[in-house]
Amino acid sequence: MKSLGLCACCLFFALLAFPAVGQSAPPSFSEADVAKFEAKIKLDYINKGFEVMQVGLVKDSDRRLVGFVKYRNQRGLVRPEITRNCVVLMDAADPKRSISECK
Repeated sequence: MKSLGLCACCLFFALLAFPAVGQSAPPSFSEADVAKFEAKIKLDYINKGFEVMQVGLVKDSDRRLVGFVKYRNQRGLVRPEITRNCVVLMDAADPKRSISECK
C-alpha cells in the first residue's frame, strides 16, 4: 500500500516537472520559411521589372518576420537604390497561411 502511494506521488511530481510532454509547440517560422519568403519577395520584385540587390528577413517573434528589400529599376540613366521595409505575418487561424507586405 505504501509503494502505491509513493508511485502516485512520484507520478504527480513527474507530471508537474514535465507539463509539455504530449503537447505540441506553438507554430512558428523556421529558417526554411525565412529563406522561402526572402526568395518570394525577390521574385515578386524581379517580376515587376526591378533589379533586386538584397533581401533580408529575421524572426521578430514566432509568428512575425521583419526585414527589407533593396532594389532599383533595370533600365535608365539614373537608377537610385530604393529600400522598402517588409513584414511577414503568420495567420493565427491557419499557420500554413502567411501574409507578406513591403512598404
